[in-house]
Parts: sequence; structure tokens; C-alpha cells
Amino acid sequence: MEGFFILVRRLYLLLMKYLISESQFILLLEQTAPFYTQPKDGSGRKNPTADYVLVQGGPYQKTQGDIDAKLLFPNGQFPKTLSVIQARELYSKQPIQPKLNPKNFQYPTKFLELESILDYARDITWAEGLKKTLFQNKSDIRNLAIAVLVWTEKNKGYNSQLLQAAITQIFRESKGSSTSFISPKEVLGFILNLFGENHSQGYAQIQPSTAKEFGIDMNSLYTYGGSTDALYKMLSSNYKKAQRFYSGNLITIYDNGQLRQVNALGGDAALHMAVAAHNAGSGIINKWCETNIKGIAAPCSKDFTTPYKDDKVKAITNKSKPIENYFPNIGGVHKYMPQFRKAFDTMNNIGKVIPLAKVPEPKQPTKVEKYREENPNYMLPGKI
Repeated sequence: MEGFFILVRRLYLLLMKYLISESQFILLLEQTAPFYTQPKDGSGRKNPTADYVLVQGGPYQKTQGDIDAKLLFPNGQFPKTLSVIQARELYSKQPIQPKLNPKNFQYPTKFLELESILDYARDITWAEGLKKTLFQNKSDIRNLAIAVLVWTEKNKGYNSQLLQAAITQIFRESKGSSTSFISPKEVLGFILNLFGENHSQGYAQIQPSTAKEFGIDMNSLYTYGGSTDALYKMLSSNYKKAQRFYSGNLITIYDNGQLRQVNALGGDAALHMAVAAHNAGSGIINKWCETNIKGIAAPCSKDFTTPYKDDKVKAITNKSKPIENYFPNIGGVHKYMPQFRKAFDTMNNIGKVIPLAKVPEPKQPTKVEKYREENPNYMLPGKI
């Protein structure tokens, strides 16, 4: 029976190797690596006094308290059992790393590490379900990684955090999925734009009016390089504007009618606002003041604002009470920023990886493939 499960696992891994990207496969191997665990007692709880037993692993995560065998014995010579004392001693010397986070793994090349970082960040932005399965093209991450390296080669002296935010924005807006362009919303928007309407398009989901404002070619938004360049250009402009009003590592929000400070994205309040401006508009970047209505703020340059549909209700601006680093909830941006932050934070190491990563050499064709390329008609009927 044990031999049967080993065979099934090998077939599963072999199938996955061809269905997913190389970086995903490396993570899968880490996830299915052998580990040590303690047997459970009759109540289903682990026996804390029992010896640790080696388990060969499978397509699931280890439970709390299990120990990765590879961390304890890098040479691959895994004893079948470990005493409690031995396990604790080894564990204390080499503690377990958080699972599936690519920054904790060693990769054969920096390019594979870059792929893995991007793949992990994109996975966080997906909702579970059929859509993720259908639209997550395995080649997208490799193409994006190559596009990012080509872009950085052309744009020396770039701001690493702005690039990190631009990539995260691609994942948030389109999941970086090439198949997202066949969605009904994308196709309909493309057609309506031909008649002068203003629908967001491409990996970066930018409207024609915004593209015109920033000198962006709409056609370039259907490429990773073009979308990266467009988003970086917009973020740079909005970041420069935000630096006039925002500084430090905290932003201020209204929470249940009370002003509260929270950590800014990347520890930079100006960056936080530049990212929010993509969906909320650049008007969100401003100097904000309290008004006579609790929980309502207004640009300090305005005498009043009409916060409700009833235009008769006016919130009078109290220009003597500016709100430091205020982040209004325009367009519901408060809802998506936590998810954006989560994906953004997984790529904090990208600034160190990119300069060391190289675009892989094209795969050399086999002799058979080369012969077919040089002799395209060799299989046609009537040819000998």
C-alpha cells in the first residue's frame, strides 16, 4: 500500500511539472517535502512524549508542530524516527520557516526566484474558485518576469518601491492574466472605446482619458512591458504630487467617526496615496481639513463640500484644523488597500533580486525540432 501512495505522488508531481510553471513546481516540492510528526493518541491529539516519525509528505501543508526534514538534514539522509529530546535540540538550532513564502527558499537561478516572488504575489490577489483555474495562464508569470527585467535595463535609476507598486497594480487590476482580455467586460469596453467612450483596458486597466493625460499609448497596455511603463509613469507623477502633502510612515483615516492613524503602504504615506490615486483619481491627493460634520473631511482649499446626494446639506470646511496625512475613502479604496498591501509586502525582496536576475537563454531546439524547422515539408503527402 505504501508503494502505491508513493507511485501516486510521483505521478501527481510529474503531471504538475507540465501543468504549472517551474517556479510553482519548486514551491510544490517544498510543500510536499518529507517531515517529522508525532503520532496522535485516541482523542486525535499529538502525543507530546512520543518519538517523531518521518512522513514522506503529500499535496498538503504540515500541521502545527511538524518539522521539515530538509531543514534538519540538508544532505537528505533522513532517520526514520527522532526522539523528543533530539527533535527539540535540532529544531532549536534551525527553526522552521513560514511555509510557501518564496523568500525563504533557495533557487537555482535568480530568475527563478523572481518568477516565484511574482507568482506568489499574484496568487494572493486571486479569489478562489473556477475563475482562478481558468484564467491563471502558467506562462504569464515568466513573460512578466522577462518584461520587468527588460524594463529595468532600459530605465536605470528607477525607484524600486514604485516598480513594486506598479507590478502589484497589474495583479490587482487584471491578475496579470493574458486570458483576462477575452472576458466580456474587456471585449465590450474595447468596442465601446472605438465609439469614444472611456472604459479601462489592458493589464493596467487604464481609461483612454487617463492615457491621454499621461501620454500613454493604449495599445501598449496589452503588453506587460507597456503596462509596467504606464503604471510606473502614473505612480511617479502622483508620488511627486503626494510628497507635497504627505510624509512619514503613517496615514490618517476616519474610523467610526474618529480619526485614527494606521501604517502606510511600504512605510511611505506618499506612496500610499499615489497607489490609491489609480482608482480614486488624483484628486484624493490633497491637503484635507475637518468640517463641521463629524467624520467628514474636505480639501482645505474649498469652503465647503456636499457629502450627500442632498445638495442642501453642506459640510463647512474648518481651515484651522488640517488633518495630517489624511486618506479619504473615495471610491471605496479603504476596502482594497489591505489586499494590495498583502501582495505588495510579499515582494519586498524584489529590489535585491532584479539586479541579479538575467533573462534565460532561449531553449535550444532538439535535433528533430531543428530538422523540422529546416525542412517544413518533410511530412506532407507525396514527399519522400
